[in-house]
Amino acid sequence: MAFQQDPSVVTSTRLASALPPSTRLMASALGGDRQGLERLAAYPKLNEEVVRQGIAPALARAAEHAGVNGSCVEHWQSQRLVNLNRNAIRMQAQGEIAHAFASHDIRWAPLNGPPMFSAIFPDQDDRSPSNIKILLTGNMDSARQVCAQIGWRSLHESASLDSYLNDEGWVWRGRHENGLLLDLYSRFGSWAPDSMNRTFVASCVPDSSLGKTGMRLDIAETYVVTALRLALSRTPRLLVHWWDLQMIVDQGDHKTPENIHQKARENGLHVLVGFSAAVAAGLWGHESNRLIAKLIKVSPRWESMALKLATGFGPNKVPASVLLLARLIDGRQSRLGWKAVLRRFWRHPGIVEYQTPENWPWPLRRASHLARSATVGISRPFPERF
Repeated sequence: MAFQQDPSVVTSTRLASALPPSTRLMASALGGDRQGLERLAAYPKLNEEVVRQGIAPALARAAEHAGVNGSCVEHWQSQRLVNLNRNAIRMQAQGEIAHAFASHDIRWAPLNGPPMFSAIFPDQDDRSPSNIKILLTGNMDSARQVCAQIGWRSLHESASLDSYLNDEGWVWRGRHENGLLLDLYSRFGSWAPDSMNRTFVASCVPDSSLGKTGMRLDIAETYVVTALRLALSRTPRLLVHWWDLQMIVDQGDHKTPENIHQKARENGLHVLVGFSAAVAAGLWGHESNRLIAKLIKVSPRWESMALKLATGFGPNKVPASVLLLARLIDGRQSRLGWKAVLRRFWRHPGIVEYQTPENWPWPLRRASHLARSATVGISRPFPERF
């Protein structure tokens, strides 16, 4: 009988090998391989790409530990200092939000940023910052009012957009006068089953370091949320986000893969979580990621077929909409169900209003937005970004 290799291993290998050589070199260096670090440190043409991929601060730390020097390393170190300052600003803003939420008994959990990364990275300044993302366990309207009191303003105010957030949406975005962006999540995306919204919020554990009402997702839930954000993000996906998965499992124990499997199975997220784990396993070979990638073996027919098709394109070209469509065909539960497919093209009026000039007549705004949705292609998640 012919030997059959584990499909999750095959997928990991194919996905990683489909990445550009420069990306694989950066991944090798990021993983602490001295030869990879020395090669990357001697290749200044990749400095701009290193910054774009969000890995300069982590590379600076890896080079310091390995004793690798050079002009490129100096560039990484300068980016780490920039990162340090940015994280300080974000920490201050997050602290103000935590204090305000505590005063109004609003419970919340970080979905990214220094508060989340401090539990994952040995040094949170290794991680390049992004928008502040917060998961709310209660009323969105109350949280928005509190944020408005401390200087956060909605990017777009309208009754139609509020209707979208209440009926179909899941994230409100605001901007502070200092330029920072804040995403408040009332629930997960339209693809997520209601069970995920309920169980993940219910299992958040209090964390006094985040204030009186601050909470945290556990390691398994943090991994699932990060893996889903990766699978559903626009392409090309950044290396730093795959690295997040590597760092999360590093903080876990021998039960972590099993717990992640359970969370993914309970919510029908096999192929999405398995895909992200497979890429991380192919890049760095962590045994926990390999075990998590075995979710691919238990994915239903259409999801497995979609993943096999997408694997041929590589992780930076795998269209999220193909994976999501296969998930629906296989009968997976989601909050909006097949309406999410319709919303990929025929968006809620609140979204059309937000993304088109207000001085245009409504028929022109709708037609323009429909044309835009049709030409963006299937590489974008639907109906909105996660």
